[in-house]
Amino acid sequence: MVRGALRAAACLLALAVGQPVPVATARVDGVDGVVAQRRAAPVHAITVGGQGVALSPAFTPGTSRYAIGTTEATQGAVTVRATTSDRRGRVRVNGRVATGPVRVTGLAPGDEISVLVDDAGGAAAYSLVYLPAGFPRLAAVVDRPGAGDGEVLPDAR
Repeated sequence: MVRGALRAAACLLALAVGQPVPVATARVDGVDGVVAQRRAAPVHAITVGGQGVALSPAFTPGTSRYAIGTTEATQGAVTVRATTSDRRGRVRVNGRVATGPVRVTGLAPGDEISVLVDDAGGAAAYSLVYLPAGFPRLAAVVDRPGAGDGEVLPDAR
């Protein structure tokens, strides 16, 4: 009887907020109950396209600042595609809601493209810096335990 009442309450809650609520039943100390299932955090992705462009380093959600390598053929224009796996999430490129690829033009070396993602995982901000044509790709080898990708300065400890 308790199990049925708990399932009914879960259904009413789902109807009240207008969305399905994933639930699982569990038995703890001889009592049936409803346990909300955890959902995986939304996945973000950012890619850039255009004549001779490359994002550096490769996108990872834990990195907030990126460089856009360019060539003379780029001519101040790139296409940014930013997504979240959360279908209710919202992505903005330079302040405008982005539902697909966004063409950004008129860029000069040093300009930044802002990518904001607001979804079930919270808010995340990413910055893409437009580099001058032919700017050398910077790489550094950090040979110490625990060094992560993109680390270029030694640990000051």
